[in-house]
Amino acid sequence: DEGPWACVLDRQTGLLWENKSDNEGLHFAAATYSRHDPATKLGPAAAGSCVHADRKVFGCDSHAFVERVRAQRWCGRADWRLPTGDELSGLLHDTGFVGDPRIVHGYFQHTGRYPYLSADLRRDARGQHEILLVHFGSGEKIWLPISRVARLRLVSGRQP
Repeated sequence: DEGPWACVLDRQTGLLWENKSDNEGLHFAAATYSRHDPATKLGPAAAGSCVHADRKVFGCDSHAFVERVRAQRWCGRADWRLPTGDELSGLLHDTGFVGDPRIVHGYFQHTGRYPYLSADLRRDARGQHEILLVHFGSGEKIWLPISRVARLRLVSGRQP
């Protein structure tokens, strides 16, 4: 069947991936998120930029987004989470077309040439927290300060 689909199942890994939409709302492709964990107080809350279906812009973060998608039981699942860098890198695919995002466009039509947040954290040489991002333009893995915002694609399935 033709897409776009709300979710995409990777049959090799068994992971179910959230798909994005070009419509404003919960799964809007252009939304950005801050990486926030209220339990550890890591990362800024609501520092990203999301858009309600009524086109009102509001601040958003990874924790609030995961909770909303879980409560919604998106694609029948309640175990949504941030993917690891390796899981996210598993979606990288060289299309052979310069300028296209490095992903299978037929399944993930609304993926841009941008960095996407992962669950991976580390401390830099100064002891500051950094988050791993996977860039779907260059294919690179990039460590940036946890205060940065980026796009986000959730995954459901086995825990790393």
